[in-house]
Amino acid sequence: MSSFTGFFSNTIVIDKTLWQIWLMGLTVDNAINVALVQHRKRAAAAGALRPEQNQVAHFVTTQYRNFEIIEGFLHQPRQLSSQPLFPMPQSTKQFLIESYYGFDERVIRELLGKKLTSRVRKELEEVCSRTRVHIISCRRMFDNLKRIIKRVEDADAEMVSVIQREFLLPQDLAQQYANIIFINNYRFDTTKKRIAHLRFSDFVYVASIFMTHFTASTKTVLEELDASLAQDSRDLRALLFNSKETLEQLRVATAAQLASLGQQHILERAGASAFKVLLRNIMSIGAGLINNREIRDLFATIQEKVVDPCIAFPWSAADMSLFLDTVMAQFCGIGPAGLIESEVVNAQTRKRYSGAFARLVTAIKLAGMRLHAAAVGTQ
Repeated sequence: MSSFTGFFSNTIVIDKTLWQIWLMGLTVDNAINVALVQHRKRAAAAGALRPEQNQVAHFVTTQYRNFEIIEGFLHQPRQLSSQPLFPMPQSTKQFLIESYYGFDERVIRELLGKKLTSRVRKELEEVCSRTRVHIISCRRMFDNLKRIIKRVEDADAEMVSVIQREFLLPQDLAQQYANIIFINNYRFDTTKKRIAHLRFSDFVYVASIFMTHFTASTKTVLEELDASLAQDSRDLRALLFNSKETLEQLRVATAAQLASLGQQHILERAGASAFKVLLRNIMSIGAGLINNREIRDLFATIQEKVVDPCIAFPWSAADMSLFLDTVMAQFCGIGPAGLIESEVVNAQTRKRYSGAFARLVTAIKLAGMRLHAAAVGTQ
């Protein structure tokens, strides 16, 4: 009985190298071969006897058996802290949780925008072939993402806090999962040829911009994109483009402010119609935030309607940013060149719409700069 008690009180040894090999989906035989090479190198460096193969094989096999049992607790990470079978330091538990829920960006890039159905899980063989990530590892990432999505769907609190609380993940990893879930929930199309060059990191960054600026709040993943922003964008489009005087006043004020900064070349380089085209495209993007099809195409639309024209002008990402910042400043009446004297965009109208205008243009600016950098980097 004492030996039984002693066994449970001993801290379990987790070989972190073998754990990573197991997470990769490699077999016991693969792991034994890797472990033999490592142990022999260590023995040679220390001038010690080389380990017997059967000793290494026994150690690896035992580790793998333990990993398979531990995996059951990791499906609900909070259980790992309370289970008595494997006593271990908190730092080891946290390592196991974070590494188990870590993922290969190439695999998740393949899953972005999709509903995680059984059919998609069956297609992981193709994902495995394209990414060269072992199928077992691909399935783990798929199942982890699906498990987190299910837990978030049932919660009322803000996504990142729910993920942190329920899965004990650090904030940066929880935020990445929240961005992925946001993309998948709204079925954003990440497969179009125009944006095929974008990496996982580009998508999750831009998704975080959408979450911040395009939703009414971030309390739950299923909350609709902000319908009031879409309505304000439609109103703004009508306000600006049904009155040539208003649009011209805004263009002149923008040009004057850029000139005062010594940046008049930005509009000169773009051509006479650039101001009108870009502003109309941005307002149309905002107006489409209640249309499911337009929402699905949001990444590609920003690339096509905002980023590609700016690259063609040609503008750098900094040029595009300065232009949009200046347009915002003039519409909102900031600075001496604002529209304070405008007969159409009066103080009351600015007060009503400046928040929505700034919110929309800021989101397009931040998303556009990231997409611009990604596009230029591939040329």
